[in-house]
Amino acid sequence: MLRYYLDLQKLRFPQKFTYQLTHDENLETDEILIPVMLLQPIIENAIEHGFKEKQEGGELLIYFQKSDNQLAISIKDNGVGMPTCEEKTEIQHGKHRSMSGQILQDRIRLLSKQSSFPVGIEFDSKPNVGTDVSLRMLLKYA
Repeated sequence: MLRYYLDLQKLRFPQKFTYQLTHDENLETDEILIPVMLLQPIIENAIEHGFKEKQEGGELLIYFQKSDNQLAISIKDNGVGMPTCEEKTEIQHGKHRSMSGQILQDRIRLLSKQSSFPVGIEFDSKPNVGTDVSLRMLLKYA
């Protein structure tokens, strides 16, 4: 489904970015369950906000790997990076207030509470270099 979403975004922005969706050879991708709408907001932010100023040359790398009994997902982009604290305040008090980060955190909290499906998430962002997002979750099979 993620590949379909990325292909649709490529239709919207044909020259703006490329993507690579890869996985560890040991991962049986047809058998692994990932909660709905967990990755899409992160990828949408990379495309909509990270690549906003780019006319071309955006790169999005998504990698899935098995680590012990966990699924590790890495999402990296070479966009503008996430806003600093001062920039977030300016954005929130201006015309646009992004809610996707809060919605994602709420979704992760609900998943952990309701379904015993803990998800760890870390962000590493550098202005004008890009953002790396790492997620870890228990492996669940279909």
